[in-house]
Amino acid sequence: MKRSDEEVLFDYLEGTQQPFTMEELFKATGLKQTAKSEAEIGNMIHGCDYFVLWENTFYLKTLFLKNFLIRMHPNEFELKEGIFVPGHRLLPFHPPWAFMGDIAFQYNGSPVKTRTRKLKIETIMPYFALMDFQKVPILNIEDMLDENADLEIEVCDLKSFYKKNNFQPGDSIIIEPLDLKEGLFAIRYEAHDSYEGRIFEINRIDKKFVDTLEKVLQMELVFPNAEKQLLYTYFLLSREAEAAPRTIAGSALLALLKAREEIKASSLADGRILFHFVHQNIEDLKVNPDFNDFTNMALEELDEEPDFDTIDGILQYLGNNNDIVVVRALLLDQIAAQKKFSYKDVEDYLFDGAPKPFMPPELRGPFKELVHDEFHEIKEAFDPASAFLPITTARKKVLEAMLLISGFLRSLDAQGVQPEQLPQDDMLNLMELDRNLAEFLSVIETAQLEGENNSAEIRRVLKMIDVALAQLPKVFDLIREQINA
Repeated sequence: MKRSDEEVLFDYLEGTQQPFTMEELFKATGLKQTAKSEAEIGNMIHGCDYFVLWENTFYLKTLFLKNFLIRMHPNEFELKEGIFVPGHRLLPFHPPWAFMGDIAFQYNGSPVKTRTRKLKIETIMPYFALMDFQKVPILNIEDMLDENADLEIEVCDLKSFYKKNNFQPGDSIIIEPLDLKEGLFAIRYEAHDSYEGRIFEINRIDKKFVDTLEKVLQMELVFPNAEKQLLYTYFLLSREAEAAPRTIAGSALLALLKAREEIKASSLADGRILFHFVHQNIEDLKVNPDFNDFTNMALEELDEEPDFDTIDGILQYLGNNNDIVVVRALLLDQIAAQKKFSYKDVEDYLFDGAPKPFMPPELRGPFKELVHDEFHEIKEAFDPASAFLPITTARKKVLEAMLLISGFLRSLDAQGVQPEQLPQDDMLNLMELDRNLAEFLSVIETAQLEGENNSAEIRRVLKMIDVALAQLPKVFDLIREQINA
């Protein structure tokens, strides 16, 4: 099977071991370079927290973070319980392309054991207060919807480490990156007296760090958050030091921020955490790209010559917001239910609420044939044994949520609402939700076609989709109120 452009791109990004420009990316991957593909790939790389863009060159964080040491101070609860929760104190050193919890520590060359703890949210959240909500590694995240729930997190078992070093409040854990790609770190003990003995050098490091962070806060980053702001801070520090290995760790991050009252952290409506100056109103900061940029990109896409030999090309030409991911999900629904191929069911979903005729007669035949070919390709790869209930239910609910979003967008078009009338942040959040739902459809498809029975994970996501379905009408009403205000 031919690898998709997306697979080629992600293989390149995950495997890159050196800085690259957009020109070098397209040359190395063989992807077609157009204004549209440059914008889409550039926005995708900008939007994640793994790369720094500097002088038209992208730098993966593993290339420069490896040269820094991190200082952490376990609190009284951690010392009493014999545990350690890295949480946001390890930002931005979490491994790229992995979950925030996918990290491991070594002490004197031996792995540090981990265990699961059940804690109340008020106990857990202080460890993740600077981390975007969607990245908080709570194992049973769906239970946050239940009041007074016990939430599960994985903690490091440092009971013997604390005992061996006679660890006291004020002592430090020094963390050294060993393999950032794999999320592997070494820990060592540093007594408070040692810290005090090097205080002048540490103060110099601290001042440089905070001064650099303040410079970053004045930069216009794409989709900024605390993690990305820290990432750019470390990058600039590494350039000034010519990437020389650090032999001493500065103060712990929270202690630094507490001492510099001109910087604070606030939560955005979409769950991101952002550093900003205390005199700034977070609502006045540019925290999202201009929604009109997305609208203009969509209009430019319509002006491009579409590929009528593909499902995406025809849907693009018709101005339909669905794509082949949705089409394949609809077909998988039919196949899993052991139904015969029904083009009408697919068409009714794709064009629900759209005025008839949905497309010119000369396009309907080729489009139907493309959908039919897709049906047979999926059916050939499908094992009926993988048609278990959680995946079927999840796919139906995701499609239901995406249909609600499509219907809402079409209702705005029918009312003649112009892009400049739309509340930008709310529309961007809605688009982000739609994109996440589409990604989940891809995950479901891969799991089903490859026979992965990850029912527990599917059930967890199902709870969150149920919440989204219940909240979407309220989101639509809020957007309409702002349009009419």
